[in-house]
Amino acid sequence: MAPIRRPTRSEVGQRVRRLATAGFFLILAAASCNARATESALASGNSAARAGQYRQALDWYTIAEKAGDHSALLAFNRGV
Repeated sequence: MAPIRRPTRSEVGQRVRRLATAGFFLILAAASCNARATESALASGNSAARAGQYRQALDWYTIAEKAGDHSALLAFNRGV
């Protein structure tokens, strides 16, 4: 049975960099999905408001806020 070889510092560094890069891209992808979800909820709320369905618009704005949108535009639309 062959002895277990310990990885060199260079190999460990490469693994750490790969994991950090993968983690960065996962966080970036999650943020992008969340941004699209809030934009979609805000747009749906605006469409409902234009159609005169103000209660439904408020529901959409609440969804956008819970998804992380705390923009001035959302606050203005909720107030109108």
